[in-house]
Amino acid sequence: MAKKLTKKETKVYRDLLLDRRNRLTGSMDSIGGSVSSQSGERDSASGDEADLGSMSVAQEFALSMLQNESGAVQKIDAALRRIDDGEFGFCDDCEEPIAKPRLEAIPWTTLCIDCQREAESH
Repeated sequence: MAKKLTKKETKVYRDLLLDRRNRLTGSMDSIGGSVSSQSGERDSASGDEADLGSMSVAQEFALSMLQNESGAVQKIDAALRRIDDGEFGFCDDCEEPIAKPRLEAIPWTTLCIDCQREAESH
């Protein structure tokens, strides 16, 4: 297997992941609050059906965003576990190192660019 990341490099990626995780969980909190308040508004609304429909669409959009962000947090948590296990930075498919620019852009990735392209082509 190729050379593992240095402790300094690992710290940089851990910090990137933790920063992104903190931003996402903060965003999830505000979306969750928005969904709750929209639900309360809808329950007490005496508006017409168009108003209620608009609230319903907005609530569905917020829930979809919450699910997407929850999935991203799960990927970040998995990347943090890979750092702890010494497996971070290696492709799950070919087991070669993932290029640093790719890790900097998407630090939770599990595939190198070639394997990602291959996965997307199927």
